[in-house]
Amino acid sequence: MLNLTVFVVIANVLGAEGLGRFVLAVTFAQVAGVFVDFGMQPILVREAVKGEAWGLFRTFSTLKMLLCLVVGAAGLRRVLGDRAYWEELGAVGIERAATFSWDEAARCTRQIYAAVGGDGEADPSALEQEREVA
Repeated sequence: MLNLTVFVVIANVLGAEGLGRFVLAVTFAQVAGVFVDFGMQPILVREAVKGEAWGLFRTFSTLKMLLCLVVGAAGLRRVLGDRAYWEELGAVGIERAATFSWDEAARCTRQIYAAVGGDGEADPSALEQEREVA
């Protein structure tokens, strides 16, 4: 509930274009975080089980913060600093949004739930076949 409230406040304060930039920056940070992790989490868990994780945790945390800053700064500079690229992303986003349909999203979600639910009757490839038809 708090996330929704914060999001509504941010949307009202930033406006449409500012919110788009904010969401793009947050999305980029989340994707970059996957690459920055470099598999450190499993190593940290393994060492924590041995009881030897504190030094490793400090080292990994410092390394991860530095990598996040470097990767994040480079990516945000590219996305937010290049006006032509920003406009291109905006145009692609608007074009993509024009094809969005709540009915299509609901149908795809139901198909995925049926495929993952293991009811034995759903065919996971049916989703792709239905999308090609639609």
